[in-house]
Amino acid sequence: MKISFSGGFFSASHFIVFENGFCEPLHGHNFSVEAVLDAPLNAAGYAVDFLIVQEAVKDILQPWQDRLLLPSKNESLSIQRRKSQVEISHTQPDGSPLFWSIPAQHCVLLDVVNTTAEQLAQLIAQRLWERLSGAAPLNWLEIHLEETQDCKAIYRIPSEDGDA
Repeated sequence: MKISFSGGFFSASHFIVFENGFCEPLHGHNFSVEAVLDAPLNAAGYAVDFLIVQEAVKDILQPWQDRLLLPSKNESLSIQRRKSQVEISHTQPDGSPLFWSIPAQHCVLLDVVNTTAEQLAQLIAQRLWERLSGAAPLNWLEIHLEETQDCKAIYRIPSEDGDA
């Protein structure tokens, strides 16, 4: 049985360092998240309790709300915590330096190479899979992360037996 949960929202800022080393300007989005799950119906006639899905998505997204999302695995960025500040520096391909100093409580370091919609969708999917796999025998799970009305990333996790 396939079910869908819409209603995950968060506002956050980010930037992307492209393959050529160019770092785009810091900017923000009002992201929306949809979780699509496939699981067999249980004896009570439902696949997954919607409230469990809703709470799990809310818990995953809440720490990102109104924060600067930073990629801890990006080798072209220098990210240092100094007292109550996070300092980020980067050198553009033309040699011009970029530098930000942001209050630490306004930043979230994520275990990704870039804070792209694709990487964020993957991270949300992995965290939701971990949370829900004990609640239901999931066949697969998809996260649809909408960055803007025209840009959406979709990441799918199949079950361990590869059934997707």
